[in-house]
Amino acid sequence: MKHRKLFLLTIFFTVVLVLTGCGGQNNSDSKSPQTATSKISKSKKSSDTSSKNTSEKKSSTLWNDKKDKQLESFINQWAPTMGQSYDKYDGTNPIKSTNGAVYPDDLSKENVNNSNASIGWSKNGEGNYDYNVVAIYDYDSGTTVQRITYLFAFHDGQPVALVDQSTNGPLQAAPTKNTDVASNFESIANGTYNGGSSSRSSSSSKSNSSSSEAIVHDPVIIGLLLKLRSGDDISREPLLGAGKIGDHYGVGNGSGSSTITYKLDGDNVIYYTRDYSHGDSMATAPRIPHTLSIRSLMDNYYSTPSQKQMVDDKANSIKQHSED
Repeated sequence: MKHRKLFLLTIFFTVVLVLTGCGGQNNSDSKSPQTATSKISKSKKSSDTSSKNTSEKKSSTLWNDKKDKQLESFINQWAPTMGQSYDKYDGTNPIKSTNGAVYPDDLSKENVNNSNASIGWSKNGEGNYDYNVVAIYDYDSGTTVQRITYLFAFHDGQPVALVDQSTNGPLQAAPTKNTDVASNFESIANGTYNGGSSSRSSSSSKSNSSSSEAIVHDPVIIGLLLKLRSGDDISREPLLGAGKIGDHYGVGNGSGSSTITYKLDGDNVIYYTRDYSHGDSMATAPRIPHTLSIRSLMDNYYSTPSQKQMVDDKANSIKQHSED
């Protein structure tokens, strides 16, 4: 146990001194996607019948311009609540994520749920892929440390919101765990979207339910919430530890690529990434501060009993090993 303590303290205080982030690029080959249109029975009995068939064809399409605009409206409402801003693929001009992936071409390299499922662009959701992507939204933090790419798709005719947060290695996508994004995309796809009021109501209800709770100021818990926000699965990182130098904290497994550095500022937390866009090394790349409210972290990652149990257990484990 003493060896473990010495190991954790050494690597984590070293990492906090460096105050680093991680970066990576991933370039991949591309292929041209194919699309297929829905089949509608033809009728030439009258102009009225023709008009009816046209209307039926429009309504049977899984995805159309109206739904696309509704999704864009939702993203524009929701993203600021997360302190984010997304670029949308407009159907013509490719978008490049900070890790080097270019969409929609690099959809061919996306691994969905660790399967061999195919994925590609399809304007109306009825393409020849296992996952037919109808909308792509990409958020870059301005560094190679963090990026979030949402791939809104149809799988077996059903809507599914995929997210890829990989920064190193192969492109990896999986259904998002963000219930606001998943539920609103589903309602838009099913034609039951009500302008996002359900999402705002849900968020408001969640916020109200947690507003009676004191804001967490435990630096270890906040660090774990930041790890969850970045897409890390803290339950699968047994060597997580924490360290502090001055008013700055660090949570990670001892490597610069895993460690999140931050400091508390009242009811907000300021976390840091590094800007490698000018070719600087880890030691010379400038740090970029980002501010989040602790309440928003709690609402998204520390509001349900299961979330609290997981985070509390991990925080207690880190503290226990630090004291051994």
